Amino acid sequence: KLVKKMLKDKLVHFFSTDTHSIANLRYTNISKIESEIEKLVGKEEKNKLLVCNPKKVLLNEDIE
Repeated sequence: KLVKKMLKDKLVHFFSTDTHSIANLRYTNISKIESEIEKLVGKEEKNKLLVCNPKKVLLNEDIE
């Protein structure tokens, strides 16, 4: 419930896992999680959380 509220209130900037290899995948339901995120915040915001903002962190850029 807390994560859903934080998503709706735009308090989450990105998601991550500690999965380092597809061969050793601990999270087998990532696509389900992505779908749930999209239902809560929409496709554009989901893309920011899963792709754009993590990339900005790696490039040492500011996150909006």
